[in-house]
Amino acid sequence: MMKKRIYLLLVTAALAAVIAGCSKDPDKVPAPALSLSPAATAVVFSADGKTAASGGTALTPTFTVTTNQTAWDVQVTPAGSWCKAAKSGSAFTLTAEANPALTAPEPATVTVTAGNAQPVTISVTQFGADAALAISPEVETLEFSASGTKAFIGTQEVAPAFTVTTNLSSWDVNVTPADSWCRAAKTEDGTGFTLTADINRKTSAPGPVVVTVTAGEADPVTIAVTQREAVYDIYVAGMTQATGDNAVLSGWKNGQPLFTGTENPDKAFFPYQMAVSNGKVYTAGYINFNNGTYAAAVYENDREKYRLTNPVVSGDDGGATVIGVLNGDIYTAGWEAKGGSDADKFWKNGGSGPDGLTISMSPPRLWASFTDMAISGDRFLLCGAQSGNNSRATLFTSGPDLNFSAVSLAEAGVSTETYAVAVRGDEVLIAGYRRVESTKSRAVLWSVNAAGAVTESEPAGSVDGWFVDIAVEGEDVYLLLEYFDPNTRYFMTKVLRNGAEVEGCTMPATREKPRIAVAGGDIYWVAIGGNDPYTYDVYKNGTVAWRFGNALEIVMLEAVMRE
Repeated sequence: MMKKRIYLLLVTAALAAVIAGCSKDPDKVPAPALSLSPAATAVVFSADGKTAASGGTALTPTFTVTTNQTAWDVQVTPAGSWCKAAKSGSAFTLTAEANPALTAPEPATVTVTAGNAQPVTISVTQFGADAALAISPEVETLEFSASGTKAFIGTQEVAPAFTVTTNLSSWDVNVTPADSWCRAAKTEDGTGFTLTADINRKTSAPGPVVVTVTAGEADPVTIAVTQREAVYDIYVAGMTQATGDNAVLSGWKNGQPLFTGTENPDKAFFPYQMAVSNGKVYTAGYINFNNGTYAAAVYENDREKYRLTNPVVSGDDGGATVIGVLNGDIYTAGWEAKGGSDADKFWKNGGSGPDGLTISMSPPRLWASFTDMAISGDRFLLCGAQSGNNSRATLFTSGPDLNFSAVSLAEAGVSTETYAVAVRGDEVLIAGYRRVESTKSRAVLWSVNAAGAVTESEPAGSVDGWFVDIAVEGEDVYLLLEYFDPNTRYFMTKVLRNGAEVEGCTMPATREKPRIAVAGGDIYWVAIGGNDPYTYDVYKNGTVAWRFGNALEIVMLEAVMRE
């Protein structure tokens, strides 16, 4: 019995050993496994794509992959979306493009696979952007020059052009108050706007404006815009008595000497008209040589710049009577008489050289030649009088091609002459006179509109006189009237503004054609101050501003606005 029990115990132990040996089978395959760390099932990115979170907690979107499979992969659907996955060793990183839109983009799904393991997915979303609006360059203030051609931030000159960036569907720009001196215009492509300013001719600054850029519910962007007051320099030029017999050309700026020529016993320069550019005075006139010849010339300050005609024998004559400067080019007109042939001429930059040009005008010769020049944009305007039995007031016009055409301002058979020309908008204004009796004249203002129609008016009424100069400032027209006063038996001058006499602006006439200049509503003109020696006074609104002694003739006056 005892042996039988021992036998059973041995059998049982053997079976247990067999069973234990079977549970350690080396060929058995483990179940496929795949996991991520951190174990996030949903990730949300900020609108700018720079930060991410999961379950309300900030998250660095780099995930470590753990798997018992031989390889793994990660894919983002839909393909090519705003969300990207980049593998690196046993990990991958999610990135997101910036979302400028107010709405969230389509959600993306990140799927990680590894052999037969159960795929792991992450739902990825992104916030919509806040309403945004910005301009470039970013400025809070802007200042225009008085001329309106330059803009500044502090002392730095800038272009008043701005790019608008917004995530809204539309934007707008407005100036307050409306209809002010400043305007805003959107660019053609709608990506920005440009600011422009009217010219401020006043010696005080205009009221400031506010430029406001808006776009839906975005915070508006504003620019405070101001404009500088106008500052003027008053230039005067003429002849002064030198130590010898000859006079010399002299110039003044704001009453202070600017230049004085050097006496030359062989020649003397006599000016007709001046133009100022970049602080330099350019004068048209003629040189009187001691051999009996005359040459048209242009002086820059007190030095000869261009000899326009070249006299050969006694009696050869020439003179430049009008002048203007445009974009650094110097334009003059006058006449040349040589070898028995007379011709009116127009010169650019002295008439020779690569930038020079000489034009013989038609008709061949004007009575008294040209009396004034105005340049408006790319239009050249000359006034004079065609010769014949009676002089006939004429306007010569040309575009940039310098192909001049003549516009007769008055009918033939009546003596009319011009002295000055100016431009107001599209209207050309010419000042002069009409002979009404053999010894009497009537001051006349002609107007030529854009279509070439000519009208004539007599703002001074029936007074015996003539308009000798004209100035335009904005919409205001200033006329300098020279007339004979039967009470004093003197020739006098007075100023008319828009046809009405300006109080305090009546003075004795100069020996030469008087000139007028207007600067910010202030009226400047020249009058004789005294004799023996001659002195000339420059008046400002009827009060002497400067006196020039030892002056033989002060014939030129110009007001120039500083930038």
